[in-house]
Amino acid sequence: MSQKEWVKEYGATTATVLRLTRDLHSSGRIVVADSWFGSVKSAIALRKKGLHCNMLVKTAHKVYPRELLAETPLARGEWAACTAEIEGEQLQAVRFKDLQVKDFISTCGSIVPGNPRQTKHHGPVARPQVAEMYLNYSASIDVHNHVRTGSAGLEDIWQTKSPHRRQFAGE
Repeated sequence: MSQKEWVKEYGATTATVLRLTRDLHSSGRIVVADSWFGSVKSAIALRKKGLHCNMLVKTAHKVYPRELLAETPLARGEWAACTAEIEGEQLQAVRFKDLQVKDFISTCGSIVPGNPRQTKHHGPVARPQVAEMYLNYSASIDVHNHVRTGSAGLEDIWQTKSPHRRQFAGE
């Protein structure tokens, strides 16, 4: 990994994000990514490569204003946000509470109310456009995997503890 492109400049995770999005650089598209990829560093690197992002942030929260956003207690359907310019790039940090609190870093979208999420027992739950965009597109890979394997994939039926065999069954 240490010899791969962009690792020395950005570190392993951000370098992986940049390599995965290489064909999209300078396109102005939006990258929606889960918490493995989500960080302020990745958001800035993507902007420098001509992409926008909307990412969930969990453990890679260096420079992310968690303490600032945590100052306001949130009820379900509420959010807090702040903006910053870092290395010449405009970033939005958004903390949103639905069933649990989620932290987002975004270079696009808005914190104005989006379409509410419809729940079975509690009715509509308000959410910002940043959360709506993330939640609408983040499940795309799960949908693809379901279509690819059907409701019961071979990897679910074949009882093996070998990660290599499990990976083989899933492809």
